[in-house]
Amino acid sequence: MDYIYIPKRLQMVRKEIELLHPDEGDILEIPQNEEFKHLILELVALEKNQIKLRAIILTERQVAQIANYLPYNDYHVDMDNLFRIFSLRSSDRICEILYNQWQNSYKNQSCNGFIRELLNNDEHMITLMEKNHMTKEIFDSILQDNNIPLRVGKELMKYPFLKDKSLAEKFGYWGIRENSKLFNISKFLFFTYCNREDYLIISKSELLNLVEKYNNYGLDTLRNFMRNFLIKLKLRELQEFKNLAEYLQSIIGDNENNKKNFQKFFEDFDTALIRKYLDWMNGYKIGEYFGNDTRSEFWRKYRYESIRKYNYSDAVVMEFKDYYVVEFLGDRMGPIYIYPREYFNQYVRHEFRRKSNSELRGELFHNTKWFYRQVHYRREDKEYWKDDVDKVLKENHITERLDF
Repeated sequence: MDYIYIPKRLQMVRKEIELLHPDEGDILEIPQNEEFKHLILELVALEKNQIKLRAIILTERQVAQIANYLPYNDYHVDMDNLFRIFSLRSSDRICEILYNQWQNSYKNQSCNGFIRELLNNDEHMITLMEKNHMTKEIFDSILQDNNIPLRVGKELMKYPFLKDKSLAEKFGYWGIRENSKLFNISKFLFFTYCNREDYLIISKSELLNLVEKYNNYGLDTLRNFMRNFLIKLKLRELQEFKNLAEYLQSIIGDNENNKKNFQKFFEDFDTALIRKYLDWMNGYKIGEYFGNDTRSEFWRKYRYESIRKYNYSDAVVMEFKDYYVVEFLGDRMGPIYIYPREYFNQYVRHEFRRKSNSELRGELFHNTKWFYRQVHYRREDKEYWKDDVDKVLKENHITERLDF
C-alpha cells in the first residue's frame, strides 16, 4: 500500500469543511447544477499524482455525491479518476450509496466493472454484501449478465423463502429497494419465470394487466411468459383464468381463429405445450358457448382439434381427427349429431351459414347420413345421454378425455 503523508493543517481544514457542510444523509439524486458539474470535470482532469491529495480534502458530502454519480455518468466522462477517489475514501456508507444508486442505473458497464473490483478488494463493499446476504460470487455473476433484472430474480428464486413472503420482502433480503428501477423491472419480469404458487397467489385481473404490458413490451417477453405459464400450471388451473384466455384469443388466436398468428407465435414451442394451450382455449370456448348449460361441463372433458360457433344457425361444431360433432344452442336445442370427417366437409358444413336454427335441425334430421345421433334425454334429473355419448366417443376412438 502507498504511504500518504497528510499535513496537519490539511487535516484541520478538512474538519472545518465538514463542520461547515454537514452530511445530510444519503444523497439519492445527482445535484443538477454547474457547481457539481465543475467538480466532476475538475476531478476527471487530474493527473494521477494529484488524485490522492485531492481525494483527501473532499468533504463527506462531495464523496457521497460522487458515489451517487458513478452509476449514471450523466456528463459522459472517463470515470477512472472518480473510481480511484472512491476507493481512497471508501466507507460503509458510500458503498451503500453506490449500491442503492446502482439499482437505478445497472446497465453502466464501466461502473459494473468497478463494482466487481470492489467485491474483491474493498472490505466495505464485501461487508455490505454480507449484510445483504449476497455472496460476492452471485453479485459478480449478476453484474456480468446481459439481463440483470431477470438474473436477479432467478437467483433470488433459489432461496427457500417462506410462502408468505412478498416479492418486495424477497428482493429486500438482498437490499434491493422497492422504489428502485431494478426492483420494478424485476417485478415486471418475475411472472415470466416464477413458480406455480406465484401464479395462484396473484389476482387474475392483475395478471391480465401484466400480460397486456408484456404484449406491448415485446414478443419475446410475452412468449417467455406463455412458456413458463403453460409449464407451471395444470390444465384445471389454467381454466380458472377466463379473462386471460379471452385476451390471448384476441392477440394469439388458435388453430381455428387467427391461425397464422398462432402458428408463428408457437413456432419453437414444445408440442406438448402447444397442445396444452389449445386444450385450455377449447375449454374456454366451450364454457363461453354453452354457458351454465350442463353440456358445458360434459364437453370440457374432451380434447378437440378446433371448435367453432355459427351464430346464424346457433350451432357449435366440434372438430376431431376423423369426426365432427354438432350441438345446437338455445332454449330449443336439438340433438347431438356425429359425422365422419369427409362426409361432413362435403355435404354438411356449408349448411351452417345458410340456414337458421330450426331449418338446419330439420335439414340434418331429414337429409343427412349421420354416424350417430343422440337426444339429450334425462330421467329423474339424471342426464343419461352423457353416458351414451361418452361410450360412443370412447369405443370409436373419436377423442380422449383430458388429464386435468
